[in-house]
Amino acid sequence: MKYPYPALNMYLKSMLGSTDLVNRWYESPNRAFDSRTPLEWIEAGGDTRAKVYKYVLAQTHDYIPQ
Repeated sequence: MKYPYPALNMYLKSMLGSTDLVNRWYESPNRAFDSRTPLEWIEAGGDTRAKVYKYVLAQTHDYIPQ
């Protein structure tokens, strides 16, 4: 995979089904991130990185928000 975020990549690949789609997800504007890319938010660090992780986990059926 193109991006070095193993935990996110694991969840994203299981949800999206391919490495190509995972890479496209990182690079695509997303309304959940004010129409910026998830990668922009991750690279900004701090709370924005945490928001991306929580967003991805919330898309799985195993995550209970705290």
